[in-house]
Amino acid sequence: MELGPGNVFLAGLLKLISKRRGDAQRRHLGNPRGHVRGRSVPSTSAQLLRIMSWRPAATTTTPGSPNQWRALTGRIADYFGLSYPHEFTSAASLFIALIFLRANTITHYRFARDEAQHLHLVWGWARGFVQYRDLADNHMPLFHILWTPIYRLIGDCGTILYWMRIVLQPLYIVAFWCTYRIGSLLFSRRVGVWAAILVGLSIDYVFNSVEFRTDNLWAPLWLLCIWVLLNGALTMRRALIAGLLMGLALASP
Repeated sequence: MELGPGNVFLAGLLKLISKRRGDAQRRHLGNPRGHVRGRSVPSTSAQLLRIMSWRPAATTTTPGSPNQWRALTGRIADYFGLSYPHEFTSAASLFIALIFLRANTITHYRFARDEAQHLHLVWGWARGFVQYRDLADNHMPLFHILWTPIYRLIGDCGTILYWMRIVLQPLYIVAFWCTYRIGSLLFSRRVGVWAAILVGLSIDYVFNSVEFRTDNLWAPLWLLCIWVLLNGALTMRRALIAGLLMGLALASP
């Protein structure tokens, strides 16, 4: 059987290795027969078989192992200045509970009469009516004007108030983040974390912040204004941004 060039090269290489190994063993051990004391030198075919059957050792990795998870949570706790693991676990558990409480409140908390009133004004703007002229109300118009395109997108349906509550939730996230940032700037990240969580769990705020009402636009804008003023030295640019946010806040309640 003819051997290919690759096989011929491999066989010659193995023969050379076997010869040099046998010469070295005979030289150091004084054994002219090519045997190591107690065992024979592997033949060329055995070495070839060993090379052909070699496979790299399998390595097993376990992503998300307890040690990796502990290291990650430890770094998060260090960043926020929370003691590990008890205080960090308490804060994380309350934060998760806050999320579930929020979702449950959106869908199960009763509708207040103010929500229907604000929705009626949004409906009026969507129909071309003008607030104060065609519809009587005692609120500033910014909130209702902003939600008019969303009302047009959703359309008239029996679940429109649920949708309005859901669309309102990004403002809740802004208020939550601003509370954390203000606490961090005035005191520490640890104070900011606990301030945001405890405000979020306040009974009155839990229920009022979920309603479709102007207060839930006014509060994030006011908190943003405070954060801008605290976030650095008072410059002309910072004063203009804070003044704009304050004006929007005054136009929303």
